[in-house]
Amino acid sequence: MTTTKASTSNTTISPEYIPGFTHLMKECIIGFIALSALFTILHIPGNTIVPAAEYCNEESNTYPPSCKRPDIFAFEGVCGTIFIIMTYLSIKSWHIDQHPQSSIPQTPIGRVYGYSSQCEKVAAISFIFQLWSCFVTPFIPEFYSTIMMTHHIMATLVSYLALQYQYYHYYTIFFLALSEVSSVPLVFMSLGKYFPTSIFNVVVPVAQPLFALTFTFYRVYMWNKISIHLWSDAMIVLKKKKKRETGGKESSCCIAEEYRPGMTFCLYIFLSINVLLGLLQLFWFTKILKELLKVLGIDWFNDVEHTY
Repeated sequence: MTTTKASTSNTTISPEYIPGFTHLMKECIIGFIALSALFTILHIPGNTIVPAAEYCNEESNTYPPSCKRPDIFAFEGVCGTIFIIMTYLSIKSWHIDQHPQSSIPQTPIGRVYGYSSQCEKVAAISFIFQLWSCFVTPFIPEFYSTIMMTHHIMATLVSYLALQYQYYHYYTIFFLALSEVSSVPLVFMSLGKYFPTSIFNVVVPVAQPLFALTFTFYRVYMWNKISIHLWSDAMIVLKKKKKRETGGKESSCCIAEEYRPGMTFCLYIFLSINVLLGLLQLFWFTKILKELLKVLGIDWFNDVEHTY
């Protein structure tokens, strides 16, 4: 049974590890409850803001409409809170402290199996949030769609695998946190869209270009650039050993089986979801480009969906 954290030595990585979700289960449960409590509390200010008429759940002949949509406000509030936390943690870790680059051995084995407490924390936060979103999203029609539920489920799965089996901690900061930087301005854009008479609509002109720039940089350029390295590392640890490395015998074993016996399929899940989410980023990017072409007179985010 695995009982120790993998070594972060500059030269070696131990195959031993502590299953992250197992030893952080209490914290994950508390985090899930905390998000639910925040969602409930945010219904209070949400009841004081008037939504756009098209988002009313009831017929109204008055203007402004008499209906309320605290569920939309509360959901956006929870998302915004998580994205701000993730943005702070990831920018500090990846760009300023360069924690993944300095604390994890810069070898394929290190980047795939190395341990980082900061990266484990990010994986835990991502897992809690994405799992929570899977439960809450179906109850809010504006956020419930096949594409968004698929996104939440895939993000939940990779977050869990990274947390529980200590996979890809080096890449966790980027894919689970830094890629969410663009979601911060998107939250303000969405609040302005759903509540056009609120103060949030004032910041929309600033949030729009900020969203486009950060999405293009992190979710298109950086996503594809770092994905190449992720795939390269995976191919090395999945490669079968040569005969000279196994005493001249044929071997179906690879480094992946030595470090996570019986769990090699997890790497294929990571790679598959990386491709699917990458294609999803490009799909959303085409929508952004479409809006950019109409920016001089038409609502910027009319066709841009949430990218949480």
